[in-house]
Amino acid sequence: MVQNILVYIIVFSAFAYMVYSIVKSLRSKGASGGCAGCSGCDLKNMAGAKACHSPVKQVSKSHSCCS
Repeated sequence: MVQNILVYIIVFSAFAYMVYSIVKSLRSKGASGGCAGCSGCDLKNMAGAKACHSPVKQVSKSHSCCS
């Protein structure tokens, strides 16, 4: 009985974290055009946030935050 309760708690926690992560991801990308929350973006680090919104973007596909 205790094992079943622990399994339910773990499964519920994993599901809740998944929903939280999805909502957080959608909110941060929608708020500023896809550059929010990306600390490792070379384009953002070199040229600032304005570069992520320019019409010409040449960023490798490994940096999905600015593409």
